[in-house]
Amino acid sequence: MACLSLGGILAMTTLTGSLIKLIFGITLIVIAIALGPLAGIWSLNTLFPILHIPYTWETWLAYLLVFGSLTGLSFGSRTK
Repeated sequence: MACLSLGGILAMTTLTGSLIKLIFGITLIVIAIALGPLAGIWSLNTLFPILHIPYTWETWLAYLLVFGSLTGLSFGSRTK
């Protein structure tokens, strides 16, 4: 029979809590990336009804790229 000490249980609890926070954080980032462009297209359609921007894969990707370039989002590593 294996007997876990209190220190071992607390270490596992801390590790599990950290893992749950990491998974939750990554999930929130993915949701924001997925829904952000849709919210942006919706807001443009609401503010300027004459635009009639369709909700398609192409407009979602275009909004993501435009917003990313305007806000300075970058992918990859920076070299100095």
